[in-house]
Amino acid sequence: MADEEEDPTFEEENEEIRGGAEGGQVDILEDLVIQLITEVTHKAMFIGRQGRVKVEDIVFLIRQDPRKFARVKDLLTIN
Repeated sequence: MADEEEDPTFEEENEEIRGGAEGGQVDILEDLVIQLITEVTHKAMFIGRQGRVKVEDIVFLIRQDPRKFARVKDLLTIN
């Protein structure tokens, strides 16, 4: 039992859990996504019926960005 070697894939998985070298990049990306969602939600609260956010309000806000608009359209179609 004491002679057993550790599985190298186990060490790689542990590094991924701890964040490894890319952990900071993931944190930054997560912060940016949260910031974007927060900003769009705040803007959507003042469109249409104030204080309520509807899907149409989000679509209205992102209609100028073709990539985001296409992605939202795809996701709504799937849903």
